[in-house]
Order: sequence, then structure tokens, then C-alpha cells
Amino acid sequence: KRFVHPPKDFDQWVKICLGIIRHYNEGWANGFHLGIEYFEIWNEPENRPVMWSGTDADFLRLYKMAAIGIKKEFPQLKVGGPGFGAYLGTSKDGRYTLAPFTAAFLTMCKDDGVPLDFFSWHCYTDEASELSRRCIFIRETLDSHGLKNVESHLNEWNFLPGNTWDEGRTPEAKDQYFASMAGPAGAAFLTIALSEMQDAPVDVCNIFHGELGNMGFFTSNGAPHKNYFGMLAFGQILSLRNRVETHGAAAGRVGILAAVNDSKNQAAILISNYRGDADFSIHPAHLPANMKWTREVLVVDPLHNLTPADPVFYENTDKPFVLHLPAPSVAVVIYRSDSKDK
Repeated sequence: KRFVHPPKDFDQWVKICLGIIRHYNEGWANGFHLGIEYFEIWNEPENRPVMWSGTDADFLRLYKMAAIGIKKEFPQLKVGGPGFGAYLGTSKDGRYTLAPFTAAFLTMCKDDGVPLDFFSWHCYTDEASELSRRCIFIRETLDSHGLKNVESHLNEWNFLPGNTWDEGRTPEAKDQYFASMAGPAGAAFLTIALSEMQDAPVDVCNIFHGELGNMGFFTSNGAPHKNYFGMLAFGQILSLRNRVETHGAAAGRVGILAAVNDSKNQAAILISNYRGDADFSIHPAHLPANMKWTREVLVVDPLHNLTPADPVFYENTDKPFVLHLPAPSVAVVIYRSDSKDK
């Protein structure tokens, strides 16, 4: 929200962009050699006057000059943007419509050959399935504009309590608003959204943000919030590497994601109960019967920070059990075996 005015000298602004890239990637001016691959031009230019005080034409000119200039000097880099935020509208039938400014941007990139390696956009909502729906819409929009090779980057997203940016007018109301974002509801929202986006046509997703303070994962003193433990729960599934089939998810309400490790001696199920019922019947299938398994349930809710909800115990692999998990909450059911024929 700073320096959001069109530059007085567009050519000089492009030179500054090139200097920034040389500084961070080539060591210029006591710089670094970080190997940064993606460079995004601007942020939410439709968000006016907060993020851009110029016109549509001003921004299109700026992007065109900068993208062409960067690609000319650094053809190996990926250039894109512009981090569109409030550029979508929803019609009465729930279908998205593209804003004229966004359409003009994509048309310019296609018709004028302006470099666009990735198209970046933002979404804050309390409807978990809206993220995956928008992923589909963006992919269809890029393809319909002849930009099938352009990557789709959802590079700002998070839970928006009440689906509103109104944080309240008192300190107490603001605290309650951000506590909801950081609490069990925020944890369940993040994990169900990530579960659903596994099947969405999107290339990169970047949560905003993982730092201290409001909208982040930690208090100002560094203590982790519930949403941090939700992301840690997702990491438990990600670390196993091999996704397996699941049944029982309910779009926007309950997310289910499961995985197994390469050695087939550990498996896990991630359950994101954002707005679903409280009881889940878990039926594991295809765990080798000649191995002795332990089961552990880790929960993120008002009382647990990805900590056990029941004791570890042995059981038959084909025996289902009922997990009581009131919304909003997150659970990881972990199966482990370190031996055979016991």
C-alpha cells in the first residue's frame, strides 16, 4: 500500500526492475545469488486507490514495458502478475464473470505478445470450495484467451471470517475477528481448502501469511496458533508422498485426504471437519493383514494442538471405528507398522 502511483518515468522504472533482479540473482551492488525464478509485476492494480492510483491504461502500459524489458535481459526467468484480487463477480446462478480490466490485461498479453509466464490472483473467503471453483474458472479463462501454457498462481489466500473484511470497530471486536481466523475454524478451513485444491487446476498456492500477528500462524511473541497446527497436520499427509483413494468428503464442509509412505508401513488420513457432522466412521482398507498396526489420532480443536485424542493401541486392520470430531476441527489418523507376522 506504498508507492502505488504510476511512475513519472516508465523507462526508469523498468531499469529499476532490472537492477533489482541483478541485485538478488547476480550479486550486483553487494547483492546475492538466490536463483529466484519468478518475478511478479505489481499487486492488485484493480484495488484503487489503495494499490494503484492510475488508470487501466496506465497499468497495462507499465506491465507491458516491464515484462518485455525483463524477458529481454533475463529470458530464462518467469515473469507474470499482477496479483489480481477483487476482479471476479458472481452472477445469480453462481457462475463467475470476468472483470473488463482483467479481460483487457489477458487480451493484451495474447494479442501483443506480452510475456505472461504466470497469472497470479488472490482469494479470501469463508467458503472453502470457492477456492477450487475459482481455480477452475481461472484455468478456463486463461485457456479461452489462448494462454494454455500460462501457469495459474493463487498467491494470496486465507480464511476470511464471516466472509467480510469488516474487522469491527473496537479492539475487542478486532481481537475476536483475528482469533477466529487463527483458531480451529481457520485450521479446518485451511486444510479442507488444501484437500480440495489437490484436484483443482492450479500450479502454485501461497497462504497469506505464515508470520507473526494478524492473519499469521503465530502471536506477536511467536507462540503458534491453531491454524499453524492445521498446516502441520497437512504436512503429516504430505510427508508420506503417495496419495491414496478416499470416500466421504463433502465439498465445502468436510475434507478427506489420505496417503501412504513408500515403504507401505505408514498411512494417514486427514479429516478437515469445517462444517460437517461430529461423528466419522473410519474404514481403512488394503492395509496388509500380516502386519501388526498401531493407530493414533491427532486432533486440532479448542483443547488439542495436533496432540493425541485417544491412546495408541493395536487392532485388526479391517476393523472400523467411530471418531467423534465436532466442527470446526482437524484430525490426522495415523497407522504405523514396524514388523510382520506378529
